[in-house]
Amino acid sequence: MLPTGSHLLTVDKDSCRKSLNLDDARRREVLAETLRHVRWDILATNLTQRRSRYFNVNEILQAIDAASLDRFMDAFLAGITTLPYFKAVVIDGDYYIEGGYLDNTPLASLPGPGCG
Repeated sequence: MLPTGSHLLTVDKDSCRKSLNLDDARRREVLAETLRHVRWDILATNLTQRRSRYFNVNEILQAIDAASLDRFMDAFLAGITTLPYFKAVVIDGDYYIEGGYLDNTPLASLPGPGCG
C-alpha cells in the first residue's frame, strides 16, 4: 500500500492551525515564551527513507511567523498521522507518519539534552 493510498479521514492543515489558535497574537506570545523554557521535539517516521526523524520545534519556531507556523504544522501533523486513518504528510517530497511506526518506543530515537 502506498502512503497516499486509501485512508479514512483527511486533516486540513489550515483548519487544524485555526483550531490551535496559532494566528492569535496572544497565543503566539505564550508559545514563544514557553519555548524559551521547554524543549519540544516531534518524532515522525519518514516512510520514503524508512527511518525516524525528529523535528526540533524550538528551531522551527525561532521566529513565529506564517512560514515557520506552516513548517510547524507539517511536523505536528506528521507526528500524529497514522495509516490507514489519515493520509501520510508530505514534507520536502518525503512521506511522514507518526514516530512509532518503525519503533514502538520512539523516545529512544530522540537525542538527549544538549545533543541537538
